[in-house]
Amino acid sequence: MKLPYTYAARYAAAPAAAPGEKRGPARPGSKQHARTSTQRSTHALVSIAILACGLLVSSRPAVVDVSATTVPSFDHVFLIVMENHAYSQIIGNSTAPYINSLAKGYNSATNYHAITHPSLPNYVAMAAGSTLGITGDCDATGGCSVPVPINAPHIGTALEAAGKTWKSYQESMPVPATGCPGISNSGSYAPKHNPFVYFADVKNDVAKCRADIVPYTQLATDLAAGAAPNFAFITPNLCNDMHDCSVATGDTWLKNEVPKIFGSTAFSHQNSLLVITWDEDDFTNVNQVATIFVSPRGKPALTSATSYNHYSLLRTIEEGLGAGRVSTTTGDVTATSMTDFFGTPVTHAAPQFPVRAGFYYPWFPESFGGTPNPFSVYTPTLGYYDSSDPAVLASHYNALQYGGMTVGISSWWGPNGQNSSKTDNRLPLLLRMAEMRDLSWTIYYEKEGLATPPSQAEVTSDLRYLQASYAGNPAWLRIGGRFVVFVYNTEPDPCAVSQRWHDANVAAGNIAYVVLKVGPGYATCATQPDDWHQYAPASHADQQGNHSFTVSPGFWKAGEVGPRLSRNATTFTTDVSSMVASTTTHWHLLTTFNEWGEGTAIESATTATATCLAFVPAQQCSWSSSSGFGQYLDILHARPEGSAPPPPPPPSPSPSPSPSPNPTPSSNPSPSPSPSGSPSPSASPSPSPSPRASPSPSPSPSPSTSPSPCPSPSPKPSPSPSPSPSPSPSPSPSPSPSRSPSPSPSPSPSPSPSPSPSPSPSPSPSPSPSPSPSPSPSPSSSPCPSPSPSPSRSPSPSPSPSPSPSPSHSPSPSPSPSPTPTHAAPRQTATPPPAVVAPVAVPSPSASPGEPAAATPTPSPTPEVSPSPLPAQPVTGETTPTTDDVAVWTQRLVVFGLIVVVVGLVIWGLFILRR
Repeated sequence: MKLPYTYAARYAAAPAAAPGEKRGPARPGSKQHARTSTQRSTHALVSIAILACGLLVSSRPAVVDVSATTVPSFDHVFLIVMENHAYSQIIGNSTAPYINSLAKGYNSATNYHAITHPSLPNYVAMAAGSTLGITGDCDATGGCSVPVPINAPHIGTALEAAGKTWKSYQESMPVPATGCPGISNSGSYAPKHNPFVYFADVKNDVAKCRADIVPYTQLATDLAAGAAPNFAFITPNLCNDMHDCSVATGDTWLKNEVPKIFGSTAFSHQNSLLVITWDEDDFTNVNQVATIFVSPRGKPALTSATSYNHYSLLRTIEEGLGAGRVSTTTGDVTATSMTDFFGTPVTHAAPQFPVRAGFYYPWFPESFGGTPNPFSVYTPTLGYYDSSDPAVLASHYNALQYGGMTVGISSWWGPNGQNSSKTDNRLPLLLRMAEMRDLSWTIYYEKEGLATPPSQAEVTSDLRYLQASYAGNPAWLRIGGRFVVFVYNTEPDPCAVSQRWHDANVAAGNIAYVVLKVGPGYATCATQPDDWHQYAPASHADQQGNHSFTVSPGFWKAGEVGPRLSRNATTFTTDVSSMVASTTTHWHLLTTFNEWGEGTAIESATTATATCLAFVPAQQCSWSSSSGFGQYLDILHARPEGSAPPPPPPPSPSPSPSPSPNPTPSSNPSPSPSPSGSPSPSASPSPSPSPRASPSPSPSPSPSTSPSPCPSPSPKPSPSPSPSPSPSPSPSPSPSPSRSPSPSPSPSPSPSPSPSPSPSPSPSPSPSPSPSPSPSPSPSSSPCPSPSPSPSRSPSPSPSPSPSPSPSHSPSPSPSPSPTPTHAAPRQTATPPPAVVAPVAVPSPSASPGEPAAATPTPSPTPEVSPSPLPAQPVTGETTPTTDDVAVWTQRLVVFGLIVVVVGLVIWGLFILRR
């Protein structure tokens, strides 16, 4: 910190001595000495006081540079070398969108230069740290400026000495029946782009040459077999590397081929680095070329202006793979490692309630297929992307964090490709990339949505698999030392599900913190999970007591004639504000970040489709924005957690009474979508008739308008098996939106949409066991309904549709009520919450088994209950300050005390000197 006044500045500013005047040191005991001493003492004390004040105002923890000082250790490095284009011809070129997406999402060097011209000396320099006297292009058979093959070490020999493997993959290279391949020109293959055949240890050893110099097609085989080498040198043919063809051709080749690397186990499950560089420019510039690094260990979206060259790249590869220098005299010895591209893993602090999280779907591009194709009403701004692409993931990480989400809840259909899903294979890359960011992950366990739910033994096995495979990653969300698992559920008896998960978790060693999806009567279950949540894509807002507050932007499933829940940015803004104000709710959930098949995504969308424009205004079809993140994420960004005004101190937690055995549904239903003719992805249990709240045209009250006499939860039982209780009387669930990573045709009818009639206000009735237009109030009624379940999901849709009631549709349903904003409370460290608090139900769509309501103008014959919310309740447990908070306030108190002492000394010193 630079002080505003220093000794150096004081003496530098002092006037020069007049002619004949001596400016030597003052004589001890003189008045000049006394004045000088006084001035020095005063200035010193003032300087100390200023410094202390500076420390006081800057005592907030500093942002720490997490640049790595060394190159991380890699299992694999993939190097792709392109041809003959300058940096300015690649970066920013609209005909190279894929390359630029990698450069923008990951790391690119803006001051990287080739060594010389033409091609071959640069390739040799990349391999050997020297051009070895080669000054031009030539075949490996001879005719070079020096005799070939060259007896010199190279990166391959350095790797072999370290016990590592390498291969050169050459596109369009013919392989003769005998002898060393790749020696001579052939079609679109040129040996000058394959430096290893110029070295004696390779060319003169036919067996070694045939093992290490292979056609490019061998790469796919090696990746699939888990046999990728530690170092893969990859050269496209003379067209695909941009030598003979356009930049667009090379970009297309990379777009098609690079995802094969990203999707491999070698990249997704291990620490790997992909580098794309160019051998040289086209002689029109200063030999500056583009170089792009893609790695989970890379610093997000970093652009480095440090001066680098091919020798820097060679040294970086050597260090990353644990090899020594090629020799003691080569360029890699003195070159600078490209360490600024890499970071060190961030420390993932304990979560604080409320936690803002987004439901995330790594289902693509598979789920963009289907009927219609693409299976989405909307067009993602990133295009119909690949969930294995680190550049896409980097963009998603930026968007999640921009929207204030600190947790992603990734769809998961089981280990090792169960249910024909790639969700398990894509989880490791999500986690390893999150190590470099302040973003945590957990999974959404989808198997409870299958026709046959998993047994207790299967759940135990899955929990142990998650613990052994992923939960040790620091980016996995943990509460109370246990890894968090969100569980989807469509079963009508949530108590049975809760009991089964409790028993399975106990059998696994109580290793998971389980957050179950709510169901009818969940507040009265004898065995409670760690927490509950709602998944409500067809409701603009849904609050379940202290458990969750869920916000959805809209719902329009691909293949349906219109939206089940219309998009409205104003409604979304209000709902997000209400969510932020709900500071005692544990989970603030965005439904969803990128579920494109159901049209619930908040991720940016552009280029409105004709299907969308035919039904709704353009602003509901495209929501891209100048920020690059889209309108919905802009709304979230402007309303971070903790942005509401501070509240009065919350009441101290007290033991909750036992819940009422028969919670009564709320008497304020609102229109709910009804059955669709869409096919059922899985056989779900049909709901049996049970009493429902009486329909009423009155709008639902705001969740915070009045206190609610809802029963409080019973304490969470100790982790020991207990018998499953009988479900309490409550509304039967209506199976709703089906979700599948592999969409199938949805042959639902396409009636002409028309708006639903607006309800007219009326007093809020009490619940009634039979539908009645105007039930009379009941003083004993309780506004604490059990929620109906939301979307059931299936990884593999059934081939034929199931019969369902005639469809109905409300193209613009009235938005679900949002809580009136309350004053924000301080965020609390996430600790295991109480077993349950009474729910606040918001309608979920009624539908055929496994499907949400499709669009028709007919109101639902059996409307679900609408919300009747609880007043905000504090999370049980005292607020736990973080280590950073304690350190900051300790520092401030110490500094304040120092200031008091210093100011006192200054005053005392001045008083003494004046005397």
